[in-house]
Amino acid sequence: MDGVAFERNGSLVSGRAIGLSTELATVPSPYLTGVMEPFMHIEYMPMLQTSRLCPYTCAFCVSGKREGKLRAFPIEQVTEEVDYIASRYKDIPDLPLYIADDNFGILERDVEIAQHLRTISEKIGYPTKLFYYNDKKFGKTSRDVHDIVGYMCFHGLTLSLQTENPETLKAIKRRNMSVEQLAEAIAWGRSKNLPLTTELIFGLPMETRQSFLELIDKCFEMNFDNIHCYNLIIFDGIILNRPSARKQYAIKTKYRHASGSFLHLGTDFCAEAEEVVVGASGFDIDDFMLIRRINMVLYTISYLRMHTSFFAYIKKLGVKFTVFAEKMFDVNNHSDEVGKDYVDFIRDLDTAINSELFDTREEVIEYMRRFSEHTVGNLPEPVLINPAFGRRMIQNKNGWVARLLIRTLAKCITGADQQKILEQGETILKQDADI
Repeated sequence: MDGVAFERNGSLVSGRAIGLSTELATVPSPYLTGVMEPFMHIEYMPMLQTSRLCPYTCAFCVSGKREGKLRAFPIEQVTEEVDYIASRYKDIPDLPLYIADDNFGILERDVEIAQHLRTISEKIGYPTKLFYYNDKKFGKTSRDVHDIVGYMCFHGLTLSLQTENPETLKAIKRRNMSVEQLAEAIAWGRSKNLPLTTELIFGLPMETRQSFLELIDKCFEMNFDNIHCYNLIIFDGIILNRPSARKQYAIKTKYRHASGSFLHLGTDFCAEAEEVVVGASGFDIDDFMLIRRINMVLYTISYLRMHTSFFAYIKKLGVKFTVFAEKMFDVNNHSDEVGKDYVDFIRDLDTAINSELFDTREEVIEYMRRFSEHTVGNLPEPVLINPAFGRRMIQNKNGWVARLLIRTLAKCITGADQQKILEQGETILKQDADI
């Protein structure tokens, strides 16, 4: 079959290479042909693709290695698919609909699709939540789309920066919005009362611990409501996975389980593993560990909304978030005053971070197989670190967490007003406890 490659008896069988020449109007819809019917229930998140290809060349993304003209499925087919999905999930209105385009809101016709999504939502009650990546430049079309369905977006308005280090941007072939464009987009989002979200990636070439911490602080200064900090994942097809790039940037990696993705399929055990960057020419494993900890705190503040008023207070005082976070993790300065629960938390967090890292993909899969089959002792269950430890902080937010925050603030503030500032901080924490 032209454009298809598969394995038969240990040999690769492939048809004629056709590149990006497939006319999408000739591709049958898996929804409208009934192929997806057995999967249309709550165990699966519905996914919709309206167009293919990406005009950007980011070296950390598989879409960045191929340049070409954006292609779109017939809009009549897309709207019929929306109707089909909505009819199957109308009794589960809060299950998000995932739009899998690389940039939804980049084509003018996306405005028409957005209007149809809103119309069907108002008519039958699904979808009420959407997830999609808008155009990185966030131009007029993206704004028009967000004007229509932005209130349904899972994270509000997402303006992904990934990095702001000039050397890194050059290495990964990415161009962010200018300072003026970003400020304008943020102001537009605020005028629409949309939550503002940004995404960052730690581990990119030429990035350093310091440059990344400065980026996190910059995001706080820009008043993003949610800051999502991810580790760089190396996978097949991206430019950064090429041997020359790995060597040039001295990329060091480990493997971890992919969000607990494992199961027995008949007699076969299937599992997924991610290859994550833990070191490079500009940072080492200790820096990785620090960012991983800070990532957990960001998750707890952004997703779980822990003591957001307190963190707004320290920002008003001029205390940089990353300076505060680093001092939070300084066990030697807090163990006596905060207590054993805090020391146990830091120990368990570091253990969990180290325990999820393996030297090879095969080691991860074998561990998951042994855990799944319960054949070897009492293997610790793989955990999703951010939700597990974020929940643990929330459960203790009025106990050792509150003591830790005040203790850390005391380390950041000096002068005659220190006691007054600490008392105000305690008041804010107590008010939060009553909510």
